[in-house]
Amino acid sequence: MQKEGKILKWPVKFLPVEIACVLAAAVLWGTTGTIRGLLPAEWASVTVSAYRVLLGAVTLWMICLIGSVPLAPLFKLALWRVAAAGAAMAGYNLFFFFGVTHAGVGVGTAVALGSGPFWVLAMEWLIGRKRPSTRSALGQAAAISGLALLAGGNTAGQSTVLGYGAAALAGLSYGTYVYLTRGFPDETPSSLAAAATFSVSSLLLFPQLFQLPPDGLERSAVLLLLFLGVMATGIAYALFTFGLKKISASTAVTLVLAEPLTAWVLATVALNEEINVLKCLGAGLLLCGIRLVSRQPRTESRRAVPENSADRQG
Repeated sequence: MQKEGKILKWPVKFLPVEIACVLAAAVLWGTTGTIRGLLPAEWASVTVSAYRVLLGAVTLWMICLIGSVPLAPLFKLALWRVAAAGAAMAGYNLFFFFGVTHAGVGVGTAVALGSGPFWVLAMEWLIGRKRPSTRSALGQAAAISGLALLAGGNTAGQSTVLGYGAAALAGLSYGTYVYLTRGFPDETPSSLAAAATFSVSSLLLFPQLFQLPPDGLERSAVLLLLFLGVMATGIAYALFTFGLKKISASTAVTLVLAEPLTAWVLATVALNEEINVLKCLGAGLLLCGIRLVSRQPRTESRRAVPENSADRQG
């Protein structure tokens, strides 16, 4: 693993460090839907999103401070890209928590993250003129098919339809964030790029910080909120952004499909959501898809989107 000029030896030869970081981030993200389900029901999703993003931004800046990350590369970033990525992340959190509240944790997460590869592939193909390899396409197809099985079997009430719609919009927002973040210059420290975009998101959601019911601040809820913001957001996005500098956006969002798998397992254990043979088959198919994508050649292009002079000058 490379950290600001120092190279640490990665002991796991069969799993590249960048892929391990993305998968670790996905597992941490897989806890977010369950945590939302365990938080007080009277807490609005937009308020939970605001606190999650704020705590995540503070954590990312602390990582930069502890790691003595230079701030100079921040001023070379394209402001429009930072602002757009921050807005996309704010939108993702808003739509995601609304989706899991109204469609269920496992299904809402599956729809949100399962639609992500479609959006990113479309952006890479239409904007970046980059087509996926055969192995990548097969892996993505297997993973998304597995997600379809995981998401099956729910009743289609009005709240579920609204939840599905919000989850799909979360996927679009997330895909936009990944695509834009992948376009940052390679020399930009990953933690600094994430801290900048989350700062924008936090500013956009700042007014919602004051909507938390004063009688809902129980110790257990505060601890859950801290885990959500620090571990499942700050640490997770630091890992994800590091891995994203080494692999394409479409590969990254496919690997992140480990998140809905984690969410389904946790929702089954902690929230008593349904488990059946089809969902188990879906989980297996999802794992196969992730395995295919994770074995992409190391010679994969480091730049998934074209970089122009505006990106360099900001």
